[in-house]
Amino acid sequence: MTPALWRQHAHARARRPVEPVISGTFPLGQAARAQEELSQRNHVGKIVLQL
Repeated sequence: MTPALWRQHAHARARRPVEPVISGTFPLGQAARAQEELSQRNHVGKIVLQL
């Protein structure tokens, strides 16, 4: 990435921060189900385990 492109990218991120896409949230007791979701590759975004 060139320095000019890097500055442009940094400027864009400062205006609008990147927010993660959360595909699913599972309680810790359902960690196996969350793992199944990941292994099936049917999700778009992050899988979150709640503590």
